[in-house]
Amino acid sequence: AYKPAPIQVTWLGYWATTGVAEMDYILGDPYRTPYEDKDHFTETIWQLPETSLCFSEPKDKVDIKPLPALSNGFITFGCFNNLTKMTDEVVKVRADILKAVPESKLFLKSKLLDSDQIYTSVLDRFAQHNISSDRLILEGKTPRKEYFEAYNKIDIALSPFPYAGSTTSIEGLWMGVPVLTLEGNNCVSNVGDLINQNIGLSDWIAGDNNEYIEKAKKFASGIEYLSKLRNNLRKEVLSSPLFVSEKFTRYFQEALWTMWEKWKDN
Repeated sequence: AYKPAPIQVTWLGYWATTGVAEMDYILGDPYRTPYEDKDHFTETIWQLPETSLCFSEPKDKVDIKPLPALSNGFITFGCFNNLTKMTDEVVKVRADILKAVPESKLFLKSKLLDSDQIYTSVLDRFAQHNISSDRLILEGKTPRKEYFEAYNKIDIALSPFPYAGSTTSIEGLWMGVPVLTLEGNNCVSNVGDLINQNIGLSDWIAGDNNEYIEKAKKFASGIEYLSKLRNNLRKEVLSSPLFVSEKFTRYFQEALWTMWEKWKDN
């Protein structure tokens, strides 16, 4: 608030407007901060061309195994996001997906599941939608490498909403697991759009709950497609704007220098 720097920019750490008049810009992208949302920000929106996020490949060396459905004979959906993102609406949609895809299972992994109380509450929440415990795989916290290896048990990842997955989704994609996401209308819900658009999987973005369920059903029926996608996904993700740090750095640098030039001109 004392404006110690002539230009102040918010980026990455807080996905909303700061509401602070002394913050000049919010650094975003066409998906997370579309210009039509400018009235919701006290900052001026400054868009990087492709993505406001850039990741480094995990140091853990974990191989991607064949699509689990090929040996299981059924589809395993999964989500490793924080369970606090699993609202009652998300539970209902996931239950409807399990009903729409016979014999499918849902694999949830979160450190919160180390609590017996929360573990039981998750079973109870799905039971209210007539989903029996044998359709659920619940797992708590594990070491980092085992966490990545757990993605080898998932065919399709289901991003939560309205707070979509970001780092967790990227990790799943790196492990060859495509992520179905729901189109959002704010910074935290639009991250799924950002990720899938940047890796060429726009078809994995649903417009509403019904389409989300229908897309899950449709993709679950395409075993050959899922298998081929899994085999190529890590390569595609690593060559996408989400991982090409040199390109991202150039865009980032250009943005800051242009802000500086605009300030000098004024």
